[in-house]
Amino acid sequence: MGGGAAAGGGAAAGLPGAEAVAAAARTVVPRLAEPPAVALVLGSGLGALADEVDDPVRIGAAEVPGMPVPRVAGHAGTLLFGRLAGVPVAALAGRVHTYEGYSAAEVAFAVRVAAELGCRALVATNAAGGLDPDLDPGDLMVVADHVNFLGDNPLRGAASFVDMTDAYDPGLRARALRAGADRGTPLREGVYVAVPGPSYETRAEVAMFRSWGADAVGMSTVPEVIAARAHGLGVAKRSWRSPTAPAPTSATWSSPSSPPPHRGPASIGATYLPDDGDGGSVASRPNHRTFRNRPLAWM
Repeated sequence: MGGGAAAGGGAAAGLPGAEAVAAAARTVVPRLAEPPAVALVLGSGLGALADEVDDPVRIGAAEVPGMPVPRVAGHAGTLLFGRLAGVPVAALAGRVHTYEGYSAAEVAFAVRVAAELGCRALVATNAAGGLDPDLDPGDLMVVADHVNFLGDNPLRGAASFVDMTDAYDPGLRARALRAGADRGTPLREGVYVAVPGPSYETRAEVAMFRSWGADAVGMSTVPEVIAARAHGLGVAKRSWRSPTAPAPTSATWSSPSSPPPHRGPASIGATYLPDDGDGGSVASRPNHRTFRNRPLAWM
């Protein structure tokens, strides 16, 4: 297969780890039929969307030098290249998290490689815990802004003063909201706060995050978004709301008619409320068919 030349160096060349990112991209290029235009991070419940990619090229994370491998059971750790709804994509099925022991820079590595390969936009998806009482389990939220409470930053190590004022592209957010309205799928915008985990939030922490204006909480996504903006990518993030963050319990969830008492992570210019790999039955996660041929319709 003939690959296009890697792109995305330029302004990002001075970022920490730029040489490792470029080396990783060089190992991938010969296996690609064309450069990807959009990077996708498939969060909890959306892994099956990878089956919708046409003419897929699958590359395991372990095959790419410097690429971290998921340590959470059920996370594939696969880079998938092909076309989704006619758009050339680079999809990451199975992200890694800081709670697995990785740094924010390692978490963001795959997105940086996608940028180096030519991606100009990032669509991140995740499942998150709901903080806003008006959000119901299963609601979709387009992320308008975030709070980084991870205690780490993927750009640490260099004076990379990236403007995060509009981290989530206003144009992409507006198009996502219009696409949802056109399809009868109500979306709302909100603020996502990223915490390190793996423990869930205390009641006091939930109250604090809510006082900050946060609507959803999770353990993923923010490192990837920061890195994407450093590379000049437009970002959209969708989150699916899992059960409300306050009062997590140890009870076993077994009813398919109600969500479990915990969540699992995911992300895109929106958030669906669970969070990737934090647990949660697949029955509580969004049906990937809901998103079939839709994630890129508004790009």
